[in-house]
Amino acid sequence: MTSLEQYEPREVLVVCPDQYLTVNQIWPIHAQIEKNRDIQYQRIVVNLKEVKYVDSQGLGLLLSLLTQLKVRGCQLVLCECSPYMSNLIHQLRFNTLFEIYTKEEDACQL
Repeated sequence: MTSLEQYEPREVLVVCPDQYLTVNQIWPIHAQIEKNRDIQYQRIVVNLKEVKYVDSQGLGLLLSLLTQLKVRGCQLVLCECSPYMSNLIHQLRFNTLFEIYTKEEDACQL
């Protein structure tokens, strides 16, 4: 199950998807962010250390979320990519779209 952690001072939200990054995993994250729209997150961090599979809909929704958040002045960044995700990110050249951090702690720094 995907976990959401909010860091004080409520400007950073960390999302930790489980093994599968599919539309069923990304949609609740999207809904949670929209639900808390009054909180002006400056950065949302997606920790990918547990992810072993991603489908095209999951990738599409992740890109959509990146675009929507950018318009609101919020960064969507990735961190702690599993070997599978690291390889996929580079093959798809997502590393040109997303900021990617090795450690979650670094990704949370504004």
